[in-house]
Amino acid sequence: MQTGHLEGRVETTSSDEFGQIGAAFNSMAEAIQERTEALRESEARYRELVTAAPYIVFVLQDGRFVYSNPACLDSLH
Repeated sequence: MQTGHLEGRVETTSSDEFGQIGAAFNSMAEAIQERTEALRESEARYRELVTAAPYIVFVLQDGRFVYSNPACLDSLH
């Protein structure tokens, strides 16, 4: 899980404290996996929108362009 592989789950075979911890771990892993996927989908929609926008969109960071959409690049020609 530490390396980003969120598919792994803990096998829970008891209802004692260890089983409860395992179930909580599995629940947490599932929630993280769902949120990560939702974030990826949201980022993809945003990227698609900004790329297709007919308006100039750019991001400056520390005085440097770190992103510009095609409309921005076209305006420089």
